[in-house]
Amino acid sequence: MISKKDHPKIELKEWIKVEGSDCVVSQVYGGYSLSGAGEVVTNPDEPINRDVFWTGQEWVFSERPTLFNATGSSRLKDFVAILQQQRNHPAKD
Repeated sequence: MISKKDHPKIELKEWIKVEGSDCVVSQVYGGYSLSGAGEVVTNPDEPINRDVFWTGQEWVFSERPTLFNATGSSRLKDFVAILQQQRNHPAKD
């Protein structure tokens, strides 16, 4: 799956809704990418990171499996903290 180029603008630490889940954007990929439009951290109880794609109408998770728990990643620690501290703030659709 290749992410659509004209996806809504997303920024680091922004909340978005992906397949009904509130997520924090942890990385934004440039141009066309086989990995997706970006990466998010989701699931505040057991944080994981997932690539996301824009279908032209909505955000969806990559079909690739998650490789590790985001809590153990120093790169993702700030995003996990946002996810866990603000889990009650709804994301934008």
